[in-house]
Amino acid sequence: MPSDLQYALPILAKKMSAKAVIAPIDNSHWIPPGLGKQIEKELAEIGVASAFPKPFCALEKTGNPYIDMFAENFGRGFT
Repeated sequence: MPSDLQYALPILAKKMSAKAVIAPIDNSHWIPPGLGKQIEKELAEIGVASAFPKPFCALEKTGNPYIDMFAENFGRGFT
């Protein structure tokens, strides 16, 4: 069962003026697929890009400069 933290991601992102959120899902119980889509939609509505790699090392570039910069150094494309 997801914790309240997952539900709070859009609120926290807005409060912190985040440009992007990366929420790794190493266990599908952390963020179930439906909840992930809901969070992704809420983040998009406030202009925050998001990525939910499963597992974390599967993160790939998304076209968002913040997520891409992280993915280049720590994601699947890391060399």
